[in-house]
Amino acid sequence: MSLLWFCVLLFLHSVATNNFVDENRLFIPPEDNNLMNCDGNFEYLGARIACPSLMNIYNLRDREYREIKKLLLFGHNGLRNRLAIKLDACDMLEMSWDNNLAELARRHHKYCQRLIDCDIVANLSGKGLDPRVYRKVVRGQHIDVARSSFFLKNIYSTNFIPFVLSSWYETHIELKFPQKVEHKKQKYYRILGDNSFTRMIKPQTYQLGCSYAMFIDGLSLICYYYPHVHSNNTILIRIKPKEYQCPHMFPMLDSVFKRICKYVEWKL
Repeated sequence: MSLLWFCVLLFLHSVATNNFVDENRLFIPPEDNNLMNCDGNFEYLGARIACPSLMNIYNLRDREYREIKKLLLFGHNGLRNRLAIKLDACDMLEMSWDNNLAELARRHHKYCQRLIDCDIVANLSGKGLDPRVYRKVVRGQHIDVARSSFFLKNIYSTNFIPFVLSSWYETHIELKFPQKVEHKKQKYYRILGDNSFTRMIKPQTYQLGCSYAMFIDGLSLICYYYPHVHSNNTILIRIKPKEYQCPHMFPMLDSVFKRICKYVEWKL
């Protein structure tokens, strides 16, 4: 093998590695005009469209906005840890930031998308599928990735991110009360459904990336999560004795999160 050919292979390997998340299991096309659609596939959208309503996309990779990134991580991990304590759960992994996932979210804002509308129920009749069954089994299985979006028609909000996270967490009231089940001599809480709450709290999800943007008529937040795989749209949260519980990673002491802690709690 010639030295030139070896260098070419080394370069291609380097490029490929830089565009994969978590040991090459999620490929992210380097061209930022490829967006992930509602089927979990990357779709080429062509040249960037004009978006006069977009005022700013805050680059959360810059040091200037690192406090926003820290707030997003603090909020997600605090809520995950809060649930782990309430359910006496173990295996609740701490989330860390991933710039590749943040880039996926940023591309939606670049193409003037305030929200990601993946409500595909209207398209099911032509496929002969029952929307209720399809929602239970398929939604949320975007090649190991989940995402949530929120748009607030108020550009002057001073607590936008805590408000969004608390709103996503509050969607747990849409789900049935978690049931205790046993599998292979292990006890679990079983949560059925797929919404913003389940995407935030799935125990095995440990990477997060978000994009924060201001439009002329409001603020938008889009977050991607990885890995996130549903089995029959079910999340199992393993229960262990007290001596095996997760540590209290992020005590909810910050005043900006007081509103989150006042939401309805499951009484176990």
